[in-house]
Amino acid sequence: MNTLEIKAIVIDSLIRLGQLPDDMANEARDGDLDLSQIALDSLSVIEICMHLENALGIAVEPVDFLNHSKLNDLADFFASMVRK
Repeated sequence: MNTLEIKAIVIDSLIRLGQLPDDMANEARDGDLDLSQIALDSLSVIEICMHLENALGIAVEPVDFLNHSKLNDLADFFASMVRK
């Protein structure tokens, strides 16, 4: 799985869980998204982590969202984990 595919999965996860409005989803698809623009509470982050773990087949931790402030960086990180 490459970075673009993973980015699409992360965006889809955020949309499915009601955490990414349409205008921000379009911005995220077309470029990069500053994840601090999304108001994620701790429960939402855990739900997203669980969804991504199922979709990607890797362990996803809440701290991953804190350590990567841009969507592209987060997708790159997850892509490196999938390749291992």
